[in-house]
Amino acid sequence: MRLPFVTSLTNEERSARIAARRKASAFWRGVHRGASLHMAMILLLILALACAAATVAESRFTAEIARHYIYRSPLFLGWLGLLCLNLFCVTLDRWPWQRKHLPFVITHYGIITLLVGAAIGSRFGYEAFLSLEKGAPPEGRVALNQNIVLLRGLHTGDSYEIAFPTETRLPDEAHPRLVAIPEAPPEAGLVLKIDAYAASLAMVEDLAASDAGGPGLLLRFRSRMMGQEVPLALLQNDDAWRKRSFFGLATVEWVASFDAPVDTDKPLLRLLKDGPVFRYRLLKEGSVQKEGILLPGSPLPLGWADWQATLEGDLAHASVEKRLSPTAATSPDAPSAIRATLLADGKAVSDPTWVPSGTFQSFPNPLPSVDPGRPLRIGFGLQTKPLPFAVELISFDVPRDPGTASPSDFVSTLRFYDLRGGTQRATAHMNYPATYPPGFWRSALGLNYKFSQANWDPENLDHTTLQVLHDPGWPLKWIGSILIVIGIALLFYSRPPANLK
Repeated sequence: MRLPFVTSLTNEERSARIAARRKASAFWRGVHRGASLHMAMILLLILALACAAATVAESRFTAEIARHYIYRSPLFLGWLGLLCLNLFCVTLDRWPWQRKHLPFVITHYGIITLLVGAAIGSRFGYEAFLSLEKGAPPEGRVALNQNIVLLRGLHTGDSYEIAFPTETRLPDEAHPRLVAIPEAPPEAGLVLKIDAYAASLAMVEDLAASDAGGPGLLLRFRSRMMGQEVPLALLQNDDAWRKRSFFGLATVEWVASFDAPVDTDKPLLRLLKDGPVFRYRLLKEGSVQKEGILLPGSPLPLGWADWQATLEGDLAHASVEKRLSPTAATSPDAPSAIRATLLADGKAVSDPTWVPSGTFQSFPNPLPSVDPGRPLRIGFGLQTKPLPFAVELISFDVPRDPGTASPSDFVSTLRFYDLRGGTQRATAHMNYPATYPPGFWRSALGLNYKFSQANWDPENLDHTTLQVLHDPGWPLKWIGSILIVIGIALLFYSRPPANLK
């Protein structure tokens, strides 16, 4: 079978035609220079060195550092664009093609298609997260993995989003980040100084002397493997503080007698005041595993992974104080946060205030030209993006392996609402995402969204967190990959006729 784009010219005729057009046309001379092998080798060497530098940056720092400074840099993208241009010129320079050129052309166009698909996916696609609660209204926005500072305009109250990357450039007291307050007069010099970022902020507990309080103690739990440190306060005469849950995995209790009934099947640490010392007893499924005296400052291995408990202090008359403080804990109750101070003409007009992710904090308004009763509202959190539909959680189930408590799957049953009022049910499993809108052609064209299980809360099975992936460049990536495979297969397994060798 003869292909319409394959010439029947002899090698001599074809070479003469190529030489003639290079002399007569500036366009073809440009194509010839763009198809330079030396240019291709230089581009490949530069890209290889950039990828090696990115690998080192990712291993020494984080993947986001490598993406920000190398893979997403204009220079790296420019080199990729030049490589695509070189590949295109290489194929065009050989026009008119002969049958022996087909594997070469198909492979090169496959690489170009793959790179274009990756560029489209990077520019127009995204990876986000969606938290759903059973019984809650349908959700139509997803959270991107990009932090922003949200400011309200002084006069209009409009929202202004300021990008706040936390993986590549973190502020500190020596190098704070200054953000101008929108709609403030320039002569006021009103700016927000951000001088600290906490990857995890929690309400930390501490003991304080109180004449009205009863006996209290403070324990500090540490785990090197988890990289966490958690203070936990107990009050002997307060039912709400006498028995505490430890992340829902275990229980810590201050008892008057070790003979008190055990009402939990989770691991249990019991403490008993015996004169000047504290005695402890570790139980599991109601059976005593270990007991002894808990000495102040001496870590006690608990047998809960590598967690250790240390008695840091006790007071005869105590109350519990709570304050926001950076912590190593990584739980839903410990969001990220920034510490901000409002400045006017370089002078602080507010106290340093922590702004946790997903919240707004009020700062005093020092400008007489603006209603002084209306404070400045400063927010911090993840940037959100609207979906062209809404999602509702119908149910979330966690099947277990037979005879064990280990999850075998995570099943989120979802209902999707389109803009015309139609609904569609879908199920997301641990290794099988839910897809919306449904249909083979939507998937093939990269027009759908994939919902995969990302996180869950063992204490609340009415809640789930899903990863949302939208990649409009997906079909070009697949087409490019298939073309590369076909081109390489033709290169090695096809044999041109003898007169074309």
